[in-house]
Amino acid sequence: MLARQMDGQLLLLHVVDERQSPSMIGRRADRARSDLQWRARQLMHMDVSRAEISVRVGKPHPTIARVAKEWDADLVVLGANRSRTGDRYFGTTAERVARAATRPVLIVNREPTRRYDNVLLATDLSDGFARVARMTQNLGLLDGVCPSVVHALGPASRLMLGSAGLPDGDIGRYMDHIRKASFEELVAQLETAGLDAARFYIAQPYETPIRAIQREVEESGAELVVIGTSRYAVLKRAFWRSVANEVLRKVACDVLIASPAAARRMRPQRYPARSEVRFAHTAVH
Repeated sequence: MLARQMDGQLLLLHVVDERQSPSMIGRRADRARSDLQWRARQLMHMDVSRAEISVRVGKPHPTIARVAKEWDADLVVLGANRSRTGDRYFGTTAERVARAATRPVLIVNREPTRRYDNVLLATDLSDGFARVARMTQNLGLLDGVCPSVVHALGPASRLMLGSAGLPDGDIGRYMDHIRKASFEELVAQLETAGLDAARFYIAQPYETPIRAIQREVEESGAELVVIGTSRYAVLKRAFWRSVANEVLRKVACDVLIASPAAARRMRPQRYPARSEVRFAHTAVH
């Protein structure tokens, strides 16, 4: 559907894990090649202008990242996240691909039935949010949709002020000031991204980031969550929780993640040459 929407080219990539016997690698590669050829023919019947196939042998995430760079993909599409040992510390396959390929990665968790109508952008008010928002627009994912933004103000500030013995009225006025300042910053970042902030519903709950995102997905019916990753993602996972990692593990709808480098390199114009919009759709065996 995305390929038709943007008249994009598709590369169907299957990575056969190299950590098995040569005979098993050969059998799985042959089976994957046959399957991808069949899928490519089906896509041609669905008005997709072009679909190429590629079967590679190697370690999954570096191979996907390398092919995405070789093919100059604008977007990498992966199937639903599968929990693996080490995800908590090293990141999911999607996170590692996003970081290594410097391309946004779309994780499809549900059976696609129509284009996205409800898109939720999650932000921590970092400087990179404007680039992530612009990237999402450049991919055509904000056209004709009901977009919203969620920014968790966090419950910690209110609790700390209360434990310091401040009167409830003073705490309420201070939290209102924080909410207003955050709202103004969000509007400024959306406008920096070239977006009309008035189109966006902005949610600012006093909750942890992951709970705020989960609640907003449930209440708004969001079909796609867009979130950036930190440039220090590995360190954050080692000492704190990575919000992107939690979203990938706990949110049921589709998720688009982008590293700072991926957001920066996104083509500056929507569909600069429609035949050049390229998607690498991968499967990992």
